[in-house]
Amino acid sequence: MTEDYPHLVFLSENHIDIEKLPRLLQKRIRGFEELLEDLPHTTAEDRPDLINRLDALSLEIEEDLEEHFDEHLPRVSEEESPELLMATDDSPLTVQEQEPLPESPIPPVPEQTAPIAPLPDEPAEPVIEKILGDEDIMRDLWKEGYRQLVPGTAVAKRLKTPLSERRIFIGGFCLQRRKYSSCYDISLTGE
Repeated sequence: MTEDYPHLVFLSENHIDIEKLPRLLQKRIRGFEELLEDLPHTTAEDRPDLINRLDALSLEIEEDLEEHFDEHLPRVSEEESPELLMATDDSPLTVQEQEPLPESPIPPVPEQTAPIAPLPDEPAEPVIEKILGDEDIMRDLWKEGYRQLVPGTAVAKRLKTPLSERRIFIGGFCLQRRKYSSCYDISLTGE
């Protein structure tokens, strides 16, 4: 009787371990199992409703399973792989055999005959990275046209002031956090 439910057929035919499925799918399958366990204890008048509910739920779970595995399996179109034959009801899906490609020798890579010139002994000039203060960073952001600041941009620009308050003053700039958002509006103060 339990093998009549489409999602159970799908699970058994494909040897799928329920524990390896996404949590939401596991939860739906467990809910189905609980309803199925209630079936023998259901009254005669409620039994047809429960059976209809089980049938509908099984179809939904089967669709979810097919969608899940469709997303995780590589798609092969006829253009990409014309050797796949279309399966009919009485013929299995097969792949035409191909002759192996003849092995071709890989041409050797020619060795370099000219020696590489050594680098001069001059010391390389040290690269000095200008460390910007938060006010300089805000000024640059303002010049670049930023009128809003998201935390990701603050991290990318190496802003040191923590974005933890509703209103933050950095030099001549005011950051005002929006309601229900982590985005800050940038405005100039009178400094």
